[in-house]
Amino acid sequence: MLHRSLTLFFTLYDLVREKFEIDSVSFDGKAYKHLIEPTNDGLNVMLKSGKHTALEGTFTKRNRDLRIKFSYNRTFKGGVDYQDKHSGSWTAPLRPDYTLSIWPKIFSGKEAEENESIVHIHFDAKYKVDNFYQTVQPDLEGAELEHALDQTEIDERRGTYKNVDLLKMHAYKDAIRRSGGAYILYPGATDETFRGFHEIIPGLGAFSVNPSPDTVDIKGLSDFIDLVIDHLLDRTSQREKLSDETYHIFKEPKEDDNVLHERMPEYIDKEKVFADEVAVLIGFYKNEEHLEWILKNHLYNFRTGTDKGSLSLSGMHLRAKYLILHGKDELETDRIFKLTSKGPRIFSRNDLLKKGYPEPQGELYVVFQLEREASDDFGKIRIDVRRLTRFETYRNSARPFSATLSEVLQSRIVELHQ
Repeated sequence: MLHRSLTLFFTLYDLVREKFEIDSVSFDGKAYKHLIEPTNDGLNVMLKSGKHTALEGTFTKRNRDLRIKFSYNRTFKGGVDYQDKHSGSWTAPLRPDYTLSIWPKIFSGKEAEENESIVHIHFDAKYKVDNFYQTVQPDLEGAELEHALDQTEIDERRGTYKNVDLLKMHAYKDAIRRSGGAYILYPGATDETFRGFHEIIPGLGAFSVNPSPDTVDIKGLSDFIDLVIDHLLDRTSQREKLSDETYHIFKEPKEDDNVLHERMPEYIDKEKVFADEVAVLIGFYKNEEHLEWILKNHLYNFRTGTDKGSLSLSGMHLRAKYLILHGKDELETDRIFKLTSKGPRIFSRNDLLKKGYPEPQGELYVVFQLEREASDDFGKIRIDVRRLTRFETYRNSARPFSATLSEVLQSRIVELHQ
């Protein structure tokens, strides 16, 4: 067993070195000397204890620079909180046989863990799995599946449950932070991979690895590494987009008591509503004549430019779903409107005059169309604009600004029941 383990290790070592074009490491002219040491009786060799990094280097291809680290028996510390921002398992300590870690060269390994740009792929050597594909049985359904699960429970109690190896791969992938996959290496005849979504990783699976005195058959694993490399070089990969979204969503902690239980729509224009991402415009009306024009034409106009009362356009403004109106010295308002999904349009001064707008002062305006009052979405509520974060910046000013729907709902002061 020791001979097979060493053969497999060096086979994987050479495979990673070749695939990622890392120069061979040698000491005193002897390859692998930095990795092995004699046992106490001097009859065999063992991988140096405590030396988890077997191979590390850079890989440049198709104008992308990556860092590569190949480790064996690397322990991922348990109980690692996400805010710790370093490698580890969020449950129990885990130690895969082999781990391949890849991240952009521009970052250190620690930085890549912090910003979710690293991916770990784990491998475990399992010589006791006889036939992985028959053991997993991925195509069972209905009563057949229920029977198989019942038999699995019986086998597990008997100590003959082999599917536990695949479940351990699930543990590696799901518990070790920033893992892209986990795979069994076993002496069989079938290679099988399961994709979590659409791409080669994240995933699970098994590859046949059959050591012999002279070589190891690893064609399936070799082809898999080629696919992983091609995936890593893809600048539009869904996994990478998901990693970036994960970083931005979880980079700030959210306490259990930081909740929003206010009434609000679950979907807007068939898109899921997250209140901290929905933009709300806070607009100013000059007088009753201006307010009457807004309500009659179902339009609200922001003057462009840098003067007082103009709107500095941003993506948040353009994506706004709601409008809150308030007048001079009006610090509490119940004038909340749903905007149409068409987005704003540009009107000239003449365009507004044709619609009877009272005394337009600017030349160009950003105009939003009001769809309806928002009472159906939030009930009859009043908003205290002083509670909005940006109110202080624009206090006693006609200049418009924006807030998130979360801020708006948290500034609610009273709900009027009909």
